Amino acid sequence: MEKRMLASPDVLVTALGFGAMEIPRLTPEESARLLNRVLDSGINFIDTSPCYGSSEEMIGNGIAGRRSEYFLSSKCCCNTTGEGPGHIFDRKTAEMNIDNSLRIMKTDHLDILQLHAPMPEELPGGPSDDLVTALYDMKKAGKIRHASITFKNSGPQDPKYPAQYSLECLNAFMDWGVFDTMQTVYGALVRTAEVAIAKACEKGIGIIVRGALKRYFPNYDDLYDRAGLQELCEAGEDRNSFLLRYAMTSKGVSAVIVGTKSAEHLAANIAAAEKGVLAADIYQEAQRRLAAVGIVPGK
Repeated sequence: MEKRMLASPDVLVTALGFGAMEIPRLTPEESARLLNRVLDSGINFIDTSPCYGSSEEMIGNGIAGRRSEYFLSSKCCCNTTGEGPGHIFDRKTAEMNIDNSLRIMKTDHLDILQLHAPMPEELPGGPSDDLVTALYDMKKAGKIRHASITFKNSGPQDPKYPAQYSLECLNAFMDWGVFDTMQTVYGALVRTAEVAIAKACEKGIGIIVRGALKRYFPNYDDLYDRAGLQELCEAGEDRNSFLLRYAMTSKGVSAVIVGTKSAEHLAANIAAAEKGVLAADIYQEAQRRLAAVGIVPGK
């Protein structure tokens, strides 16, 4: 499976990463088997969060003994008390999260720690905000290797759902010069951040994509069919495979993280990723067809 640079030349991650949000739905034994299958397949990038229930615990119990085989990414500013807002954007919460994450996942460092979905106004100090400084203090202490950020997508009732927040935050944060990677909502049927992703990459920022296969809209399948994307698939290829490869092909994308609790779905995602990126003419035709049905990048 293709590997790409993420954040720095010494971080080469597989183009397909594993999102560990769904593994708490499994038993500890099932999650351990799935996580080991992830690593056995060659995937070397795992993304999780304290917000994902027992996900970090299952990673620690399931594959801590193979820590040298994967790059580990988690998040901070997650309120895990069960009371109050889901996220608290202050140093105390971030430091509590990182210390708990290291302990639970049985590791001495995270390769990437991401501020979990703040808007620019929630970091009022800008590039010198105390939370940004906290991340760099963690780097100096050896707890993390790269300081990063994710972008929210809200919910279906929000007019900015699912990717307008990603576009706004990419445009706002890419010039701060403090984040090594950014995690954004993006895919063939959600092209909002496409141009901004390429711009951020040109500034040396590693881009992690999520939601490439997520059915954000009730008419998701209809949009795919109206664009005629199935006509561009290889023989025997299904829509998930094509959509995953489209996201992998897009300029600036370092890794596409896809979560699953199913070994069957994992195998299908791996097979798609191993096909590699789309041919240039197929990718360009897909962009043309998507634009013809109104699916275009945001500004």
